[in-house]
Amino acid sequence: MLMEKFSLIFLLIAVVLLTGACIKKEKEYPTYYFGQEYRDYVIYKPGSYWIYEEAATEKIDSIYLYEQSTNIDYATSKINYNSESISEKKTSSLYGTLSFGGRVVSENGMGEYTNFPVSDYVHRNVDYFDGKIDQTALEASYTLYVEKRDSIEFNKLKFYEVKIFENKMQIYSDQPFKTYYAKHVGLVRTELFDGQVWNLVRYKVSQ
Repeated sequence: MLMEKFSLIFLLIAVVLLTGACIKKEKEYPTYYFGQEYRDYVIYKPGSYWIYEEAATEKIDSIYLYEQSTNIDYATSKINYNSESISEKKTSSLYGTLSFGGRVVSENGMGEYTNFPVSDYVHRNVDYFDGKIDQTALEASYTLYVEKRDSIEFNKLKFYEVKIFENKMQIYSDQPFKTYYAKHVGLVRTELFDGQVWNLVRYKVSQ
């Protein structure tokens, strides 16, 4: 009788060990976050606003950031890392609700910032990305980082450490051809394919 009990115990232990060995250990993936450079140029707190003026017509467009969320996008069968992402809603005095999104797109922490015009997720434009001059955006090879200026000035406003991006492929008429981003300010100038030029004339931001 005692031998039978010992045999049963050993059998139960063997089953537990075998079951544990068969359970596939969940793979752990690294998580990459936006770098400080990206945060300095792109990420602002809700309540921040930017007012732009079209150079030829003096038309005004006021942009107000009212909604923002950050998330972690988890690894997939094609992407073997987790990455930080951000989604934003802004309101435009001319166009209503605008949607923007950004995310880390590579293991070296490169972040991209995408403009979805008038909530259109088909026609989109990468307005900013981390990288070096003459480099293209990882997920939009038509967007090129062309220049960085120590400063730029217009409308009696001076901005510093300005990165300039150029779009090499036009998809729609009022798509940005060039975007200018200043550190701790954000988008300061946009040149469209249709010839419009919008300059920042007033702003209030917090980071």
